[in-house]
Amino acid sequence: MTGLRQEGEGVAINWWLRLFNKNTALCKHESGRIGCDACPVPED
Repeated sequence: MTGLRQEGEGVAINWWLRLFNKNTALCKHESGRIGCDACPVPED
């Protein structure tokens, strides 16, 4: 049981990392044209 639980937690972490990476990549791509609320980088 503990092995399955740890594996499930790893999958959840990977899902969050993928979601975060996708959002930050989109933000960086669009930052030159459209402001991104989720982007922590201040606009000049």
